Amino acid sequence: MALDLVVASSGSPETLVEIEAKLARQTELRCQMRGDGFIVVANTAPRVRLGEGRGGVFGDLFARRDHHRIASMTDADGEAIVRSKGERLVREYWGDYLGVIAGEGGLVRLVRAPFAALTIYLVDLGDTWIAATDVGLLIDAGLLSPRIDWSFVAHFLAYPFHRSRRTGFLGVTEVTSGARLTLRPGRRPVEESLWSPWDYVRPMVPNDAAAMLEREVRACVRTCVEGRRQVLLELSGGLDSSILAASLWDTPTQVICVNMISPSPDGDERLFARAVTERLGLPLQEIALSPRDLDLVAPPKLRRPRPSAHALLGAWDEALTVQASELGVDAFVSGGGGDNVFFNTHGSGPAADALRGGAIGTWSTAVKDLARLHGCSVWKAARLSIRRALTPATLTWRSDTRFLAGPATAILLEDHPWLDPPAGVLPGKIDHVRGLMAVQNYLDGFPRASQAPILTPLLSLPIVELCLSIPSWTWIGGGQDRAVARQAFKARLPAIVIDRRAKGNLSGFAGPAFEAARPKLAEHLLGGRLDQAGLIDTASIRRALEETGPPKGSDFFRVLQIADVESWARSWS
Repeated sequence: MALDLVVASSGSPETLVEIEAKLARQTELRCQMRGDGFIVVANTAPRVRLGEGRGGVFGDLFARRDHHRIASMTDADGEAIVRSKGERLVREYWGDYLGVIAGEGGLVRLVRAPFAALTIYLVDLGDTWIAATDVGLLIDAGLLSPRIDWSFVAHFLAYPFHRSRRTGFLGVTEVTSGARLTLRPGRRPVEESLWSPWDYVRPMVPNDAAAMLEREVRACVRTCVEGRRQVLLELSGGLDSSILAASLWDTPTQVICVNMISPSPDGDERLFARAVTERLGLPLQEIALSPRDLDLVAPPKLRRPRPSAHALLGAWDEALTVQASELGVDAFVSGGGGDNVFFNTHGSGPAADALRGGAIGTWSTAVKDLARLHGCSVWKAARLSIRRALTPATLTWRSDTRFLAGPATAILLEDHPWLDPPAGVLPGKIDHVRGLMAVQNYLDGFPRASQAPILTPLLSLPIVELCLSIPSWTWIGGGQDRAVARQAFKARLPAIVIDRRAKGNLSGFAGPAFEAARPKLAEHLLGGRLDQAGLIDTASIRRALEETGPPKGSDFFRVLQIADVESWARSWS
């Protein structure tokens, strides 16, 4: 059961009573905790209580020291978390959790775990503030009448992979991953970051990095599925999901692997998935997908305050939902975030880091690895790495203005607490953190989560912190991407997977769907909500949709991305 939680803060007891009554009438939420100026209502009690009336932790909580699941806590440990104002939760524990901690004078604090799929949205109601895991709860209870923030939509179109505090609704923001929110009656909320990737980017000695990574991944994966009878592993046959298979096969949890097959050769990875399951002795189910299964202009299934941009994966998500229902699994297990955590980079940052932070021999090796990885000359790789090493280290984010118009073409990047690297950080580490920022957009928003929780073990905090501390040039060792992860699981996976260079892609699946849907997409976009708001270049979109034959390049993916945003906007206006 997905967690539904609402925290309301107000100096008016009558307002809190009214909010609780409205939620009780329209939802299954019941009061779990109350103070002089706040109430906490949820569809379940906290998994862990922090002393009587002092607070609790909702969701999954694990101990850093030995990775065991926390089912209860001593009074002393709970009191230590309360005294630390939640900081101890982030320092000594990990998981997909939300912490709620009561303070003096009607104060209440919420702590959102780093890389949590559990979200917290903050709603400004004037003299009352409400934090909720799902804005749909507030809409159903009559506590929120959503109004689209078109300046956010412009920003989302220009920076689709950047997730900031803003959402698509006026007066609604999101609590950042790894942050603490403090609510106090009569005062504006305060958000503070409790976890930052920059605290972990100083490189360690890389000699035993692969062995350390293998131990950490296996331990975290085992912990994530502990207590679950059966899980469905989304096994693409790529490195990340294969590493999960190698880490799951000897756990007490029953593992069923599922591989999605698209009709084109570039999307058919059965050869690799079969090699993995045969090696590990795991069952494999294969599901064939067709472009005809996709509705590229369908309204979103979830009510969220920002676009999901996941419509292209609709058939894939639906097939997994059906499979999980038939099998009765306890959870999905996804390799999502693996590329970002294992630093699958396409830039020269690793070699630049070796030049600035290693010996000359280290740089020479890194340059050769970079050249081999990208198929360029050693001289070009050396030139690019030197240029990057001499460039001031800042975290930049490129906008994508294709098919956009008006304010969407000139909007500035929204702030984020991770955007300002400390002095002296190496450029490759900046690239690594940028990738971790991008993955935040893919932690939630998948409809299949209503069937069973989606576990992403590779985004477990101990794994992320370890990977950030590994020198960036070791990730391209031998001219392979994610080299440390490959070395870590070399003995457990077949060579065909460890040595694989190409990745499967959706072009052969999405291209025919786009080609067939051109008339529908034209009707959807031309004259639609984004067009009326002056955010899209209808002339260029019309040209893209009037072309005939299979789409070429990546522009059609961009049109589909914009169509997702249009579908979201129509669902709220």
